[in-house]
Amino acid sequence: MTGHLDVVLAARAQREGTAQRRTALVHRHIDEHALGVVIFQPAHEPFGVIAMAIGEGPDDCEMAVVAEPRNPPILFDALAPIAQRAVARLEDCEIDRGTVRSARQEQDRCTSALQIIVPNTATVAAIGRLGRRLAYLSTDGDLPAPPELVRFGQYLQFLHDHEAVRGQSLLLSVTGLLRRHYATGQSALEDENLASIDAWCDPPPGVHGLDAAGVVEDVAVGPLLQPDDDNVVYDLVTEANRTRRGRTDEAAVTSARTPLVPILSRHVDDAWQLLWRGVGRLQARPRATHVFQRWTDDRRAFTEQADWVASGGRRRAQDSARRAASMRLRLEASGIRLDAQEALDDPLVMATYEIVYEALRGTVVDADPNNRERPRRNLVKRPLLIVRTRAVCAMPPGKKLHWSTNTKVACTVRVIAAAAGGGSIVTLVVNAGMNHAIPRVGDDVCFSIHNEGFAPRLLLPSSLPWTHQPEVEPLGPGTLDQGSSPWEAASA
Repeated sequence: MTGHLDVVLAARAQREGTAQRRTALVHRHIDEHALGVVIFQPAHEPFGVIAMAIGEGPDDCEMAVVAEPRNPPILFDALAPIAQRAVARLEDCEIDRGTVRSARQEQDRCTSALQIIVPNTATVAAIGRLGRRLAYLSTDGDLPAPPELVRFGQYLQFLHDHEAVRGQSLLLSVTGLLRRHYATGQSALEDENLASIDAWCDPPPGVHGLDAAGVVEDVAVGPLLQPDDDNVVYDLVTEANRTRRGRTDEAAVTSARTPLVPILSRHVDDAWQLLWRGVGRLQARPRATHVFQRWTDDRRAFTEQADWVASGGRRRAQDSARRAASMRLRLEASGIRLDAQEALDDPLVMATYEIVYEALRGTVVDADPNNRERPRRNLVKRPLLIVRTRAVCAMPPGKKLHWSTNTKVACTVRVIAAAAGGGSIVTLVVNAGMNHAIPRVGDDVCFSIHNEGFAPRLLLPSSLPWTHQPEVEPLGPGTLDQGSSPWEAASA
């Protein structure tokens, strides 16, 4: 949630010359064995790769430079080692499983998942494009692709789809992490420059964050190079192609790649160090309570994807109506859940709701746990709570709130009066959760609009409900439209 508090934090960042914390806790899971990925693409080839790096830390960087990203054999050979390393990690996670027991059933679930961290959200989009290019490659025929490359592409596609789930931690961008947890004096678009937001978070001693960001704003972290560097790379590739004369043997490709390595290595190294510096900045901070629950959901999605691929399933070339509806519900529910969990976990996040009178914080000064009222015919138990708030509360009577300690306890605002010496006296009527413990006199409490209830399951008809349908399915038997995906299975 953005609003008044963000304006205050941005103003404070400008005054003090350094980024300000938006949250007291970290709200995303950062795995200790996460894979960092940096991608650089030529401006004229958004589905290609000119350089790619992968590794598990600032001192572990395996880089591949592609001599000609438009040539499939050259591209496949260059990315094969990257894909092999990623798939090896992927398979380790898929094999390591445990049994999860619930009230209804036992489930076999991966105990970990392969997390990938990239520099910025533009690289997230590049991940999706690269995955789409690799996932459908043929492993036989005239131009066979290594099976590891196809498997890598399938996982990148899954990550790109799953990234839309708010609060997920399987695919993270460092700029997204820093923007969520820090406020700078820049716009949201300027914060997408990893070098700039890093400078705001940790400017040199005596240097204002704005000045520090201005010095490094030309540092490229992918997926595009700076225009001048891109032109240089283009000229080098063009000259190498002229010299190579269509040859794709190892000697010719190595000769063509050699002049590209120095310039691309410099950019990859800059992006690599910035990526892990941003990750390290958040790893040192405490995690919010609900982070583990969302990571459990990520591992469940990871397990479903692994089983889906192992069964021979492939991602649809286009969405079915059922899959689109299931995805829409999941995305909407994830957003509602994330907003509630972050606010319930983090007092600084909850403060953004206090400002707009969607939450109140105070001390219970009086209570009547035995109060009874007659909402219809019979007298029913409706405990009363009298809360004194530190700040003026301007909620309308009748507003429904939940106790942040136990959101099953719900109440309604009945009366608000000014308190002597400042603040407000708020009378709350408890109308749900009376069988749970409720606040007592002297307790410091927080009530807000947030609760931990989740959206109901989506019950879809077995056949499409509209009358006008094509006589022939757009994708017939033997295509990618066969079977059901994990998205659909979740709503069945």
